[in-house]
Amino acid sequence: MKKLFGILFLIILLNFIFGCQNQPEEAVKNAVPIADVEADKEAIKVLVEHFFAAHESGDLDGLMVTFTDDAIFMPQGAGTVDKKAARERFSPSFEHFSLAIESSIDEVAVSDNWGFARCSYRLKATPKAKGEEILYDGKFIFILKRQSDNSWRSSHFIWNSNTPPPETE
Repeated sequence: MKKLFGILFLIILLNFIFGCQNQPEEAVKNAVPIADVEADKEAIKVLVEHFFAAHESGDLDGLMVTFTDDAIFMPQGAGTVDKKAARERFSPSFEHFSLAIESSIDEVAVSDNWGFARCSYRLKATPKAKGEEILYDGKFIFILKRQSDNSWRSSHFIWNSNTPPPETE
């Protein structure tokens, strides 16, 4: 009988000791903050929508604020440029054209402090002076980096046209 009580006491004691400890999964879950991927994706979508709205309204400053200071721009048919050169490249479009843009955000993904957005667009550039309107159909890739304040900015911007270049004779 003493042996039975001893075994029962040992079982209860072991149950108590091991039952009060966190399980490994819970310990990891409690130690490492879980990123809110959906909130990050939504923040990226808001930033990209701001880019499109600034583009359409001719707000060059509003457009440029969506990029990091050290952003890299990779336009079609040209070499890689920095933010200052990109601003100079965009400026004439904003000065000389009224822009209407239809856009869609086709894909957004996030991993830790990096994200990307793949977008498509149709742009109509109507000259503010006389001239024919110009139609563009193309796509963008924004590579985004989480900032120290937890906001997102585009660190790399790549775009090109779906419209083939005009044929030369």
